[in-house]
Amino acid sequence: MSNLAIIDPQSTGTAPVRLTRGSNSRDTQPFWSPDGSRVAFIRTMFSTDSRESVRPTLCVVSVDGQHEECLRTRSLTPQHIAGWASALDVIGRFVDTAGVPRIVVVNTETGQQRELAEALGTFFVSHATGWIACYCRRSTAEPFQTLVFSSERPERAVRLEITGPPAQLMLAPATAYSVTFHELDPLLLTSLIHP
Repeated sequence: MSNLAIIDPQSTGTAPVRLTRGSNSRDTQPFWSPDGSRVAFIRTMFSTDSRESVRPTLCVVSVDGQHEECLRTRSLTPQHIAGWASALDVIGRFVDTAGVPRIVVVNTETGQQRELAEALGTFFVSHATGWIACYCRRSTAEPFQTLVFSSERPERAVRLEITGPPAQLMLAPATAYSVTFHELDPLLLTSLIHP
């Protein structure tokens, strides 16, 4: 199976620091916390008598590999880690029991989760600022549209006038007061948003 390890590119001949040690699991999609002290990842366990996978789990491990915790996410299954909204909150795509993909923020200390939107396709996160750009909808009563919002204030989402799902999005590093949204296909500055 696969485990996670850290390799220091500055050192010569040093062994990687092994973060995870599961023998019947696959650990994927590692993502550094903003302060560099932890790594979030998705663990998929396999039954010991077959290669059948068990529901994936969101896990967090310290960079020395000594403290690892896997978080229970109720009826949501993690699919993709998109980044960290803050030093404690991981943003990712989770699938509910009906198979609907959702953008969810999970607090890595309490396990509390907040569903932000139903995602259709890819979504993008400005790391450590918690801004999200997505082709999504906040409720089933709304149509899918391109939205930009803060993970702290999703109700203040701004709709961008782009027809259909954008091919690629980029959120520039931002202060708490503004975020720049770019559509890269074609390379076009779409708008400047003030929350």
